[in-house]
Amino acid sequence: MLKVSIIVPTYNREERLCDTLMSLQKIDYQDFEVIVVDQTKHHKRETEDFLKKLKNKIKYFKLEKPHYTKALNAGAEMATGDILLFIDDDVEILTKDFIKYHVRNYADKSIGGVCGCILHQNEEKPLPYRGEKFTWIKPFFNRDKKMEIEVAPCANFSVRKEVFESAGKFDEKFEAGGFLHEIDFCFRLKKLGFKIIYEPKAILRHFYGTEGGAQNKLRLSAGIESFKYFVYFFQNVIYFLLKHFKGFSFLKYLWHYLREYWLNRPLFMRGGFFFLFHRGYSFILGFLRAVKKYRLTY
Repeated sequence: MLKVSIIVPTYNREERLCDTLMSLQKIDYQDFEVIVVDQTKHHKRETEDFLKKLKNKIKYFKLEKPHYTKALNAGAEMATGDILLFIDDDVEILTKDFIKYHVRNYADKSIGGVCGCILHQNEEKPLPYRGEKFTWIKPFFNRDKKMEIEVAPCANFSVRKEVFESAGKFDEKFEAGGFLHEIDFCFRLKKLGFKIIYEPKAILRHFYGTEGGAQNKLRLSAGIESFKYFVYFFQNVIYFLLKHFKGFSFLKYLWHYLREYWLNRPLFMRGGFFFLFHRGYSFILGFLRAVKKYRLTY
C-alpha cells in the first residue's frame, strides 16, 4: 500500500481551516498523514484550541513569513509518503474513499499526477462532460468523466513524491498567492514524460473566495483594494509566460490576461478611468518585477 501525505498550506483561515481538517478525519485509508503548514501570524483562540486537540493526528509546521509556494515545498519536505496530496485550507472532503480514488491511478507507472474533482460551493455533484476541450488556459475540474489533462490545481492534486522532486518542486519565484505556479509545475512534470489524470471520484467541495488565504476574491474587484493583489498577479503571469513561451505565443497569452483583468469593458464600467490607471500601474510594476526575476534566474 502506498503511503499518502496530505499537505494543507494555510494562511489567515479560522473556521474554514477547522472544517477542512475535520473533513479529513472521515477518510478511510490505512496509511496516511496530514501536514499543516501554517503561515498565520495569530489565530483566534478557538482555532488554536482546535489545532491543539489535533496535535496527535497532524504534523504542524509554522512558516513565519507567508509565501504560498514555499509552504507547499515545506510540506513536501516534511512528508514521508510515497504520494503527496495537496489540498487547500477551505475545502470539504465528500467521500471517505478520497485517498483510494487518487491512489488507484498510480498502478499505472506512466501516471505522475492525479487531479481530483473540485466542486464549487453551490454544486452538489460533477457536471456532465459534453466534449468540452480542456486547455491549460481554460481548464475545468468539475466534470464527471475520467480523462488525461494538461494541468491541475493544488486544491486537489496528488503527485508521486519522486516525480515531484525530479520535476524540481514548485518554483518559489511565484510569490503571494502563487498564481500559475501549478501550471508551471505540471508543464515540467509532463516534460519528464509523465501523464496527469483527472479522477472525478476523488471529490471535494471548494469554498472559493472566503476570508483569508490568497484573497482570490480580489481578482473580481475593480477597486483600489485590489492594487497590491494585481501587482503580484501580473508578476506571476509574466514570469510564467517568460519561462514557457516566446514571440507570438507570449504576446497572445499576455493579451488574454490583459483583456481578462485590465482592458475589460465590464470592469471599466464598474471602476471607470481610475480603474484603468491603478490596474495599469499594477501591470507595469508586475511586469518590471517579473523581468528582473526572470533575468536573475535565466
